[in-house]
Amino acid sequence: MIFNWFQDRYFTRNSGYVADFCKICRKTSRFQLIQLNHQILFYHLPVFGTRITDYFKCCMKCKTTYAAEPRIYPVLFEKLEPLEEMLRSLPKHSGEIEERMMIENLILQSPDTISQDLRMKLLREPFFILSPEVNTRLNYFSLDSYGFYSFTFFIFLVFMTLSQGWLTNFSNDILIQLIFACAAGFLFIVLYKLSQRIRFIMNFLIPNLATALRPLKSAEEEIQIVISQMKAKNLKIGRLFSNKNLIRLSQALKKNQP
Repeated sequence: MIFNWFQDRYFTRNSGYVADFCKICRKTSRFQLIQLNHQILFYHLPVFGTRITDYFKCCMKCKTTYAAEPRIYPVLFEKLEPLEEMLRSLPKHSGEIEERMMIENLILQSPDTISQDLRMKLLREPFFILSPEVNTRLNYFSLDSYGFYSFTFFIFLVFMTLSQGWLTNFSNDILIQLIFACAAGFLFIVLYKLSQRIRFIMNFLIPNLATALRPLKSAEEEIQIVISQMKAKNLKIGRLFSNKNLIRLSQALKKNQP
């Protein structure tokens, strides 16, 4: 029983801002560097101090998160600055960014000249990058202000029905009202979770995939092959792409395409 007195608490903290290459935006972008902290709570009080367990970075443009290592950045900015200024924080210890920029320039100039192996790797890349985001977002339920107030209303409705029931010894009418309030609250949670899923796909997943795939001028057949590979690997991001979402992605790819 003593182990039930202790709880784990994880929370994030802003560690600064850097510039780095974003594989979704396909260019150098500004990132927020975030540290993940861990505390052990004893009856809600922190003990043994705070331990940093991991770092990740979030692109300020597309909001995609990546694993991060702060030590590779020569400069950390305390606040967002113009990209030209923040380029001083680009990692200098390897030629990975330079090599990637050469590939991106080749894609812009002549996407048909890259090898088929590299092309398929680049087509799969955004799906692998966004896959952890899909798992996190769709396994996590949160309420925005509209959802919170709506859910509070249903809680209030159930509470008022219970209060009225205690005064009337729970007549049949009160029981019906209570069942209705509970059913409405449950239905609201289900519909809100479904709408949250749809908003995530429409406002985050499809636009970011389209941004990453558009320079490759990818054909629908290629996208279908990649999605089949994602499904074969049992990744949730692959299972999200029904025929309807595949059509939406194809339509997004055609937007702003020369």
